[in-house]
Amino acid sequence: MRSGILFVSRKSRGVGGMQQLSNDLWCMIQGLYPDTAQSIVIQSLPAYITLLPRVLWTARKKNHVHLGDSALAPIAWILSKMYPNLQITVTACGLDITYQHPLYQWMLLKTLPKFESIVCISNQTAKEVMIRSVDPECIVTIPCGIWPSEMKTLSQKPSVPILLTVGRLIRRKGVAWFIEEVLPLLIKTHPNLLYKVVGEGRDALLISGIVKRLNLGNSVQLLGSISDEDRDDLYQKSNLFIMPNIEVENDIEGFGIVCIEASACGLPVAAARIEGVKDAVIENKTGMFFTHEDPISAATVIQEMLAEPFDRNEVARCTRAKYSWDELATHYAKYVFKLPHRHSDVGLRRSEGRTRETAGVAS
Repeated sequence: MRSGILFVSRKSRGVGGMQQLSNDLWCMIQGLYPDTAQSIVIQSLPAYITLLPRVLWTARKKNHVHLGDSALAPIAWILSKMYPNLQITVTACGLDITYQHPLYQWMLLKTLPKFESIVCISNQTAKEVMIRSVDPECIVTIPCGIWPSEMKTLSQKPSVPILLTVGRLIRRKGVAWFIEEVLPLLIKTHPNLLYKVVGEGRDALLISGIVKRLNLGNSVQLLGSISDEDRDDLYQKSNLFIMPNIEVENDIEGFGIVCIEASACGLPVAAARIEGVKDAVIENKTGMFFTHEDPISAATVIQEMLAEPFDRNEVARCTRAKYSWDELATHYAKYVFKLPHRHSDVGLRRSEGRTRETAGVAS
């Protein structure tokens, strides 16, 4: 008799939004299927080949298989042929849909229609899925989430204006653009303003060069990689979180998990109105948007938010109400896994030790 769910993913280790989402999905799935959830992690192409038989063998006893991202879509095609009654769903993240290799895009066109449901983490991701011949009725939009029990409460507002960005230093994140085009405008009205940047990436040298060229060493701190504890401390001690993304062809922002991490701690967000970032901010409640790649718009919004600060307790409350994984799990249970009901005693707390390894078939 078939029972339970198999979760297959590629991203369980390392730093990044997809890695975090993958681990969060697994924790959530274990809460919904406390006794019958199993996981297989496929970290590389060789592992794809060697672990595929185990995926097929394990799936034969399950009534549901959920894939962590669309790059695993060929598995859905194979499973649909082997087990016609098996429910097969996937979470689409963004770049796993838009990666521009002709063979990869051909694969998506052939395999995406095989899924019973495709969970999209933002409206932008949903649009990308729909233009690849997927029936809109098969698409469910559920954002990424946070674990409120892990969010710290806020400390006092800093006396010197502090802006904070956390993320990979790559072009689409817009940090280089923000420092060069927006920061000089802000310093004119807030000469003591400090912009702290957490993260590493291929734009690190470019950003350092801009800081040096514009003589912004007293206004910018490039902190590199730091611990989660130090990052959370920065959430506490900053005035605004900045998400200054710019448009880069075929390199979309699927969501923006750092936005909800910051606002769950009560830190308001000033973000570019672009792609999946639009789904990570509740406008006028957890933050405000500016026009992407418009320095005047960005500077105006940030100055307004500094002049009239958001109620931080309300920012945290609104974020936790909408993006809590306990809340999102009810949507997965109803619209994706088609569970008849959610038991109220099923706890969804990552801190209880539900990690990728606890119930995994392979990792």
